[in-house]
Amino acid sequence: MIEVVANVDDHVDYKDIASIIKEKDDGFVRENPEMDFEFNEFEMVGFDKSALNRIKKSIKKYNNMMIIDFGFLFGEIKRKFELYKPHHEMYIEELDLTQIINSFPHLILDDSFESVHFVDNDFDKWRVIIIKDKNKDIIVDGYHMTRMFERYDNCELIESDTFEKDYMGWLFNLIKSFYLDEHYFGLEKMVIVADDAKSDSLLREIIPEYNRSEIPDIYLLRNTNLLTNMYSCAGMKYAAIDQVIALIMKLEPEEFWRLESEAYDI
Repeated sequence: MIEVVANVDDHVDYKDIASIIKEKDDGFVRENPEMDFEFNEFEMVGFDKSALNRIKKSIKKYNNMMIIDFGFLFGEIKRKFELYKPHHEMYIEELDLTQIINSFPHLILDDSFESVHFVDNDFDKWRVIIIKDKNKDIIVDGYHMTRMFERYDNCELIESDTFEKDYMGWLFNLIKSFYLDEHYFGLEKMVIVADDAKSDSLLREIIPEYNRSEIPDIYLLRNTNLLTNMYSCAGMKYAAIDQVIALIMKLEPEEFWRLESEAYDI
């Protein structure tokens, strides 16, 4: 049994992530020639697994899955809303979360973007998992951002008092299930909405290499290369968070670029 002590430095190495991953000692290894990381040799420890059971029970109803770091996505929405509002009339309760799905394939930054295709891009056919630190709320213009997805049956909010450990455990196991659990085999694509050093370190180790060179199974929604913390995932296909938020805010491209120019005095 292998266990490595964690480090919470901002520049996280996978060896630090290994503090919550143990090598399994059950003698069973499932060979998969396409996998660079043998999921069946490892398991996450020390996190709340109950939320994963709820997700597993209903996952067969959906065609794709999106995992959202609440703090990242809604923190960026808050920042952009407060930046644009002095220059443009808008109301936070009118934002359209479905645009995070509907627009995604068209915003992937890739020279061969015409090859990007999701079997069903209907928002209702996506299982959307929002992972939130229970101790950190985001309120914009008096509006609690958790209310934005309460109306959607396909969205599930998972909150944690021990966010960093639970978040990494959930992310690892959802990706593992995506590849190895038959309940998840009906899913075509996964999108991860995050931009932090720990997610970067984990994804670097466990995402199959073909996601960087071929038509991928897993996409990212993150900051642009100049701003991202996902340095190791630079080769993965992604859409830029700014442009997706503009569509959530129902901004036309011309309005988006005008507001960027006025807000930053370009």
